[in-house]
Amino acid sequence: MAGSGSVEDVVKVVVPRLQDAVASEIRNLAQALSARAEEVRAETEAAHEASLARERRQAMAERAEAISAAVAVARAQAAIGVASRLLDAVSRLDEETTLGGVLDTLADLAAAEAGRAALFLVVEGGLQSWRLVGFDVPAVDAARVLAPAEAGIAGRAIDERRRVPVTRGAAEGQQDRPPAFAALPEDRAGVAVPVLIGGEPLVAVYADEGTAGSGSDSARWIPAVELMARHAGSRLGALAAERAAALALDAVSPRPDQESAP
Repeated sequence: MAGSGSVEDVVKVVVPRLQDAVASEIRNLAQALSARAEEVRAETEAAHEASLARERRQAMAERAEAISAAVAVARAQAAIGVASRLLDAVSRLDEETTLGGVLDTLADLAAAEAGRAALFLVVEGGLQSWRLVGFDVPAVDAARVLAPAEAGIAGRAIDERRRVPVTRGAAEGQQDRPPAFAALPEDRAGVAVPVLIGGEPLVAVYADEGTAGSGSDSARWIPAVELMARHAGSRLGALAAERAAALALDAVSPRPDQESAP
């Protein structure tokens, strides 16, 4: 019995220890499995995030490429449109056979590009308006001669023989403003360009974006107006030369009564 009691005593001592050891191993294994599961979850999330990031980058790259392609197409179409309009403008100016016709066409073309346009002839004392397109100006005011202080950038374009834009700000002077009759909002662009005929600035074209709508792309229409003005000057010079040649020919040609005289 003593031996049996000793075994029972041993069992009573050893079994709890074994149970504790097993429980500890199980806890350690569970902790290890939990840690590994957390690592796997973190790795999976990281891989998923990396995959999503790659997909987002690819989508952004594809979108940027699509936008770039669309912009390129739009620019190409815009360039084609501008070139087409300029070619049409040159053709229309070339089709005119009178000085007045060229001036009227130039005013119409400039207004079509910008929104409004005014054409002036250089006269003694200032600038005489020839044609106004898009301006709500009484006829009596439109017909009068603008003094240099009233002509604004139109007069300055004649004086300096170059394109002059409307400027704003503290340094703005009388010659930085639109012509007196042109009520141009602060956020709208305007420009005046001289028309050189035989090298002399005899005409000025003024164009601006007007007061209606939201304005237009001045970087597009200002160079277009300048090109039209330059070509109009060449066309006016050619017509003036043709007229002078015709008058000279008439002056030296014998009259019919002179040809029949003995």
